[in-house]
Amino acid sequence: DSIPGKVDEIIYGLDFGYNAPTSLVKIYLCDGVPYFEEKIYESGLTNVDLINKLKTLEVGKNTIYADCAEPARIEELRRNGFIVIESDKDVLAGINYIKTLKPGILSNSVNIIKEYQTYAWDKNKDNLIDKPVKFMDHSLDAIRYALYTHRDKFEFVGIGPDGGIINPVKEV
Repeated sequence: DSIPGKVDEIIYGLDFGYNAPTSLVKIYLCDGVPYFEEKIYESGLTNVDLINKLKTLEVGKNTIYADCAEPARIEELRRNGFIVIESDKDVLAGINYIKTLKPGILSNSVNIIKEYQTYAWDKNKDNLIDKPVKFMDHSLDAIRYALYTHRDKFEFVGIGPDGGIINPVKEV
């Protein structure tokens, strides 16, 4: 129902949608343990709608990791003052990374809970294969974008005077 202990950092994961839901997940990092809270899970949002919602949610200067397949949408969010980083979209590596964590989900995050309960792997005859089924995974994609990119791929040099990221450097 609530975050146990001190919050060390807050980041967000964002999966864009229109016909499918746009999903924004707030991730509280507490002693290396992520706790997930659903903030947006809604279809039919334009970027203007999304920007207005982000402002009312007081995302502030927390980093949002967003689906890298939407560079124009990411740029529009940046131009409206948000710190948005393109995600690393390596699906299997991201899922394997998330599997190493012991996350918590806040009880008010009903869509995240549903997605966890229905997540499935594809089958080849009777055997599971390393390919997730693309169904009801919007929040889980947002979580993967944020945690995998934040923890494994980027080192932030700093925040500029305009609130933007200075030189995100991909590790080699």
